[in-house]
Amino acid sequence: MSNNVKADEKNQQSVIGKKVLNRTKQLLYALIIPVALTLIFVISVSAQGRALFNSQSDYQIFVKQVVVALLIAFAFGIHMNQGRMDFSIGATMILGEIVSSMIIVKTGNTNNIVLFFIVIVLVTCLLSVFGGVIYVVLRIPPMISGLGMTLLYEGIAYQLCENDAGVSRYDLVSNNFTITFSGIAQMLILALVMMLIMLAIYKYSKWSFDSSLLQNGQIQAVQCGVKEIPNTLIGYALAGILIGVAGFVTVCNASNIDAKVGFGSTSVMISAMLPMFIGGFISTFISYPFAIFFGAFSSTMLSYGLTKTFIRTNGSTVSAILNSLFLLFFLAFMFNQVHIKEIVHLKTFIKNKKEKKELRREMEGLEN
Repeated sequence: MSNNVKADEKNQQSVIGKKVLNRTKQLLYALIIPVALTLIFVISVSAQGRALFNSQSDYQIFVKQVVVALLIAFAFGIHMNQGRMDFSIGATMILGEIVSSMIIVKTGNTNNIVLFFIVIVLVTCLLSVFGGVIYVVLRIPPMISGLGMTLLYEGIAYQLCENDAGVSRYDLVSNNFTITFSGIAQMLILALVMMLIMLAIYKYSKWSFDSSLLQNGQIQAVQCGVKEIPNTLIGYALAGILIGVAGFVTVCNASNIDAKVGFGSTSVMISAMLPMFIGGFISTFISYPFAIFFGAFSSTMLSYGLTKTFIRTNGSTVSAILNSLFLLFFLAFMFNQVHIKEIVHLKTFIKNKKEKKELRREMEGLEN
């Protein structure tokens, strides 16, 4: 009896050991892209006699960009998972920032950080849901409705901030807006809280379950009782909340808010593509919310590192070009992984080719 108990204990320990080893491997695989990019830029910048991070402000800027990229990627991912590409994310965020800041200034609460957080999240959530209502009621393609809402929100934001000089900018400093949220620990804690919330939503919420059903078969899901319109509007609301939190971090680290027109705000949505796609790839190893964080870190490191590396030759322009190329090649890799693996494993590739030829000959022989 005691021998059986000892055997069971050994089996349990071996199972636990295998699970720990497997999880460790998955975490190491997930860290390959962010660690590799960090090492590349540390080396490239150091070779020029400079440091990748020179001061505390560099770390603050980097962390702020990571957190904002994380939140926007979450919002963009919600729309993409429901089959929508919403171009109005950036316009929603900018208009929400301007309206919320104006409300706080006019009510004399320019140092009340909690109230500002609540106001900006509510405003952006309402703006996002309004875009969802337009999409649902008019029954037009989501890309068209998104572009329409982008133009509308950009126009309103520009009109609210336009001054006599023809510049559309809301100056936070001149309006005595003193709310700040620039501590590295503060921003990282906020990011962790949002990741845990998103993890809980994706794993345990009915909305996530219904969204998966709709994604796998819309007609069958509706027949099973899934309510498509409420599910869509909840998606818009969640995206609006995430956009609001991103706007909160942005405003609390800025001196002014620039209103953009001519689809200028779509750069916010486009910048979320890379962290979302990198995160989607990494999510094969770890949970989706934490994978998106690694994706946000990687994309921010790519932009930041390229700017630092080519700082003497208009680094921001070079960074934008190489960033776009990286996104293009990364997507090409993602959508051709099977073929790439076959080519890399040349023996397997040749063997499969031979087997296909032999099978074709056998089929031809049977036909004859």
